[in-house]
Amino acid sequence: MTMHRWINRLGAVCLAGLVAVSIASCRKEKETILSYHDPAATSGEKGDITVDIPAGLYLCFLIQADGEARSAVDEAQEEASSTASEVDYYAQKVEDKEFSTWVVDRAQQLAANYAALMIWEDQLGLQMTDDQQSAAEYYADYYWSQMGSFYESNGVAESTYKTFYEATSVKAALFDYYYGEGGELQVSDADLKTGLQENYVLANTIQWSFTDEDGNEASDDEKKEMKSTLDGYVTRLNAGESFAAVKAAYEEVTGTQQEEQEAATEAATEQSTDAYGNVVKNASPQDPNASVFAGDETSSPSSYYAMLAELENGKAEVLKFDDCYMLAVRKDILSDPYYFDELKESVRALLKGDELEEKIEEFAKTLTVTKNESAIQYYAPKKIDYGTAAA
Repeated sequence: MTMHRWINRLGAVCLAGLVAVSIASCRKEKETILSYHDPAATSGEKGDITVDIPAGLYLCFLIQADGEARSAVDEAQEEASSTASEVDYYAQKVEDKEFSTWVVDRAQQLAANYAALMIWEDQLGLQMTDDQQSAAEYYADYYWSQMGSFYESNGVAESTYKTFYEATSVKAALFDYYYGEGGELQVSDADLKTGLQENYVLANTIQWSFTDEDGNEASDDEKKEMKSTLDGYVTRLNAGESFAAVKAAYEEVTGTQQEEQEAATEAATEQSTDAYGNVVKNASPQDPNASVFAGDETSSPSSYYAMLAELENGKAEVLKFDDCYMLAVRKDILSDPYYFDELKESVRALLKGDELEEKIEEFAKTLTVTKNESAIQYYAPKKIDYGTAAA
């Protein structure tokens, strides 16, 4: 993964946090670039604050915007089957705008969204829970451990990065204010259950890989034998034999255990926090042999989901994927309360996350802004230095 794509992915979570030495070295980091205010705020009341965006923070938004633009160009070139080995990004267009113009516009949009969050925090009296604050701190530490040396080499102190990242807890609190339990636009349990069924599949599965532990591909005859064995298990399951018994038979035949399946179950169900920093309960499912497979709209999609989602509950079938045969028995994910309790916050974020982003952007557009035009021109996207980044 290239550096700009890494920054773009991280920006989707935290808005990014990079200051390029080549940009910032000749100007003061605390120089105000943008100032935002809510014209509808009552003087002296909550929300009547000015949010200043200093140079360091503005550069965070600029770097994120640049990463997004580069990814958009890369995707366009892939779709066009371009064979160019190197891309002059600044000679390209994004959404019919010159590359640099798009980046600057996007950076200012991100800055306005940030200001909207800060004003709402003051206006609504948002209070971050300990869980949300802890989650933000945890992920800030994690990403710093992964990329801290890169950021430091580009002039970003650890404390600055973490302070910036922890602003994500404000969005988590805002999400709860609107959509959490007791919120103004609380999502009903009925809608959450529908969302759970539409985006997650629960199934008992046996995955028989086409490659062994040394990476050797099974022959056609071996694959036929695999399929025949699994077909036999399908007959037994559909005749009423338990999945546990069939799984034991498979492990006896292959001399293996379903370590990958167990790992997938653990990853899917033992989550510590959801997308908005809320701690998710950890308990025990009724069926230890069941696994959760997430759909494309979730944060952790499974390549197996689409075919599993077509299965009839309770009926065993053998599915063929690129890497394996899979014996699968789909289960009703609502039959075990564990999964609703475990995944409802993730579903809530899935159902209403985009709506929250729209609310933030709409409010951001109403803010008045004062721009330091000379500084904006100085901090041109072309000055961003990726020279210290490993591809």
